[in-house]
Amino acid sequence: MKMFTKRGLALALAIVMVLSLAACTSNPSSSTAGEAPWGEDGKPFTKDTTVSIVVGSHASWPYNAEWKMWQYLIEGSGATVDVTAITGSDFSTKVNLMFADADTLPDLLHMDNKQLVDQHASAGGFIAIDDYLDQMPNYNKALDAYDPEVRAGLERERKSADGKVYWPVVLGTSTVQNAQGWLYRKDILEKHNLAVPKTLDELVEVCRELKKLYPESYPFCPRGGGQVFTIMGPMFQPYLDQLFYYDFSDETWKFGAIEDGTRKLVEFLVMMQNEGLAHPNGHIMDGPTFDEYVTTGKLFFTNHYLVRQSYYNVPMSQENPDFAFMAMVPPSADRGEQKMAKTSIVRSGLTVPNTKNEARIGNAIRFLDYMYSDTAKELLSWGKEGETFQVNEDGSRSFVLGEEETVQLKYGTATSGLLQRVDELAYNEIVASGSPIDPGIFAYTEENVNPANWISFNDEELAVFNQYYDAISNYVAEWLDKFIFRVVPLTDESWNAGVEQIKAMGLEEMLEIYNSAWERVK
Repeated sequence: MKMFTKRGLALALAIVMVLSLAACTSNPSSSTAGEAPWGEDGKPFTKDTTVSIVVGSHASWPYNAEWKMWQYLIEGSGATVDVTAITGSDFSTKVNLMFADADTLPDLLHMDNKQLVDQHASAGGFIAIDDYLDQMPNYNKALDAYDPEVRAGLERERKSADGKVYWPVVLGTSTVQNAQGWLYRKDILEKHNLAVPKTLDELVEVCRELKKLYPESYPFCPRGGGQVFTIMGPMFQPYLDQLFYYDFSDETWKFGAIEDGTRKLVEFLVMMQNEGLAHPNGHIMDGPTFDEYVTTGKLFFTNHYLVRQSYYNVPMSQENPDFAFMAMVPPSADRGEQKMAKTSIVRSGLTVPNTKNEARIGNAIRFLDYMYSDTAKELLSWGKEGETFQVNEDGSRSFVLGEEETVQLKYGTATSGLLQRVDELAYNEIVASGSPIDPGIFAYTEENVNPANWISFNDEELAVFNQYYDAISNYVAEWLDKFIFRVVPLTDESWNAGVEQIKAMGLEEMLEIYNSAWERVK
């Protein structure tokens, strides 16, 4: 299992970014921010201008000042770039300390938590990009390349409660980043001439056959607590999720745990455990144990981040060339459609802190806009031919890597602070890491991401949210787990009692704030 530790989580779980205090006062550029054209050398700055950036140093790709992508960014922008990378887990505490004194704020701050962005935006801590669009020609041009409805959707996901964008849109990653779905052992099914199941009934039959062939296995092992409800929910009802979700099919906010579809999903999970087809603790299994089950042939179907495909396939291919843990079209359930949730929402990006220094803010806007230029997109996505990538005989590109090397760890591509606009082909190459995900899989996702993942509440709504949300979500997790772990029999009486308890915990008030926030967004 050492190989898995070395490789880390690749690109899949880029969630925990850690930030702290950083200060570096920049010198005003000799040009006004946003002025066009750039200098004669094609660069927006000279080295006399310093731009300070604070990023989190992610455990899977800890910041390295020698990464070529940072060198290319400095070279391409012309500025002196002062990067502070912070390790640790006290993200919000350090960010809050940073905002206590504007003099300690950097010019650009990489954030991975929209609630925290919203919090400081409402207090005047960030600059609204909307107020500087006339100085961001590259940002506008990049967004204008999208269909107007698509652009509106991208911007909508980044808006705060006042309707403004303080967290600029990240482009080129939205298909794959954070995408979750179904994975299966393609090689095992092919070895035993078993068809890929298209319905849950077929899945059960295939799992029964695999259990006979591999008695020590648990053929189906859903992953990640509430994640199983997010991924599998749409198989039973449109857009169904465990907690609050918007049903775009009938334009209504709902609470998933009390829906009939959730009960049917729980009944399915209980049935699979009763037959020994699912691990009794599968959806709370720790990472190393789950890795062992995958790599030793003890599970064959799961729900997970799709980028885990390459996480397993690349190292396992060295000892078992036939090993193939692949993305799978979701089976259908009562709904009759092979659907899974659209979870590929981008949860990170640079922001412009309100340093209360117009020169610094102008430089930050200008620098940020440069990162959306075609030149920067090419440079920060692929780097330079012969150095970071090569052109293959068929005209395609591939990164220059040695054995066991990854693009992020070797060059810094697509890491914190460098991922504002990226070429989708490059990003997919990075994610694939030698095991490309079939793009056809994404045709089976719901059309929209659950707005509960990004919707912003005003102060009044937030007060209601803080009053009820934790108690409701904690109760739901414990309530459903009692059924799944077969501690409590799933009967009409036990189910209905839980539904009534949830309703009495402030559910109506919570649905009201989701509705009011949604009306404001629309």
